[in-house]
Amino acid sequence: MAHDPEMPDRLISQAALAAGMQLVEDLNGEDDVPSRDVTRVAREVGHEELFRALAALVLVWLHWTDEPLDVVPALIRRVRGQGAREDALPMVAGTLTAAALEQPPDEWRLRWGPIELAELAALTLAAAQLADYVDFDHGQGFTGRVTRDVFAGLRAEGNSSGSSDR
Repeated sequence: MAHDPEMPDRLISQAALAAGMQLVEDLNGEDDVPSRDVTRVAREVGHEELFRALAALVLVWLHWTDEPLDVVPALIRRVRGQGAREDALPMVAGTLTAAALEQPPDEWRLRWGPIELAELAALTLAAAQLADYVDFDHGQGFTGRVTRDVFAGLRAEGNSSGSSDR
């Protein structure tokens, strides 16, 4: 991509980012819809906060693909094949498309109402598939390293401007 994606204006809690990363890492090689895990984490950090974290991860990772808009249909097909609920797929496709267009995916999605657990589960699957793809393309562990670097830089930037880290 030619430039950095537009990051969300609202801070995302470190707890939600860590939880989102852990959900994705826990899916490494698994093909099951992570409903129980997503339900537990959503209760801990909140539905919307977990969604914002997953959307931010997807936004960062799509930045590392050659053709982000070409990746979206493949992700949706894969998530569908993994058993994600059909009614969650249109919103997940829209969220991924917003991220591929370098728009804040959480802002796009939150215009349409509350986030459902099925949607969180499907987005978690999509994020895990995307992380696997990016790691395959750039080397094992790449998504973890780049994610830590990006969010550490944002944290440092926020602290230098007097913002709180949440």
